[in-house]
Amino acid sequence: MANINMSNVVDELTKVAQHKLETLPVSKDIPRLARKFTLFRFNSQQMTERNFTADKAKDKINIVLFELMGALLGEMGLEQVSATQDIFDSEVNTNIPTTFDKYLLKYYGENHPIIKLLKCCNQSPVIAVLFHVRECLKAHGIEFKDCRGMWFLDFHTGKDNKTPVITQRRIEQVYSISEDKSSLICKYKFEWEISIQFESVNCNHITKISLVLKNLDYDGYACSDKEKQESEQVFNKAFSNTVVEGLKITVTGD
Repeated sequence: MANINMSNVVDELTKVAQHKLETLPVSKDIPRLARKFTLFRFNSQQMTERNFTADKAKDKINIVLFELMGALLGEMGLEQVSATQDIFDSEVNTNIPTTFDKYLLKYYGENHPIIKLLKCCNQSPVIAVLFHVRECLKAHGIEFKDCRGMWFLDFHTGKDNKTPVITQRRIEQVYSISEDKSSLICKYKFEWEISIQFESVNCNHITKISLVLKNLDYDGYACSDKEKQESEQVFNKAFSNTVVEGLKITVTGD
């Protein structure tokens, strides 16, 4: 029984970190994920949630996006850019991703810490990791697909407020094919996350990558005790030894 090959995961994430902004799906993904961001800050060793906009669910996406960018800068202790909400609204059309790319490069630049952070806040790291998760689980006859809308991002700067960590959390559905092969049958769900830790608020280097199994959810599904036990063994083994520290992956902007 094998676990997920973290050496391959590190290699894939290294490639992502060395892409230019415009070659990654940042401008497509951040607008649709902005409402899924949660910002945290450590206070007396406990994490508390930080509000970055009045109402993530109801505010217009341009407001959520602009406030999110400002909040990330604030949490990292970085200077705010000169752009205002009005400027953002006039230059960014979220239906045209290239306008967001142009805005980011104009007001931040390829080497800005916020750009380096955003490179790890899109689907590229997830896809890179999912390939190896899928490969490992498929060897045990486990197939899965995504749960629509079950993709979340958490951000904090560590207990010292100087060590940014971005975590992408997802829930997937394990399925089987019906006897007549006409449909997929959901058997249970699992939640996992990939966390990327930076050396400092400059986000020049990634120093730690953690791949974690958060939960196996059998509630509401017809899953025998034997299958539960077997799946728990497979998942626990697959997600064992999946934390890599002491890295120095350069996040390039050039």
